[in-house]
Amino acid sequence: LGTQLLHDRSNHLRYVTVDRWTDIEAYRAFRTRFAEAYEALDRQCKGLTTHEAPLGEYVEAAPA
Repeated sequence: LGTQLLHDRSNHLRYVTVDRWTDIEAYRAFRTRFAEAYEALDRQCKGLTTHEAPLGEYVEAAPA
């Protein structure tokens, strides 16, 4: 569904990437299909990254 790159206002070195898919199956299929490309991108950006960690898997909250 898309990707957002968010920049921390209080820490100019911190960014968060938010990737969105329709469901977990779509995410898994994407990761399988593009595994090599993701690894290549991680290698290419290694000098720009000091720490990378998944923040979890989330679903959109239903309105109350």
